[in-house]
Amino acid sequence: MTPPTNPIARLDAPLVVVEAEAHLLGLLAHPVAESAPLKERHDWFASVFRDLATAHPEACSCDADYPDWQPGRAS
Repeated sequence: MTPPTNPIARLDAPLVVVEAEAHLLGLLAHPVAESAPLKERHDWFASVFRDLATAHPEACSCDADYPDWQPGRAS
């Protein structure tokens, strides 16, 4: 029998990623009103960014964005 070319393990995602994706979709479905208090708007955008970074880290940056950057090195 030939092994599957796309094993189910490849589709498996950590629970934290699935939860972040679900929370992100809920946030985006109900955006905060422009007339809402600043803190409420800030909290909404912070939650969206947090969930996006958790669910899709590849969307945040890549090595090509900062080719010479080295962690801990002085700027």
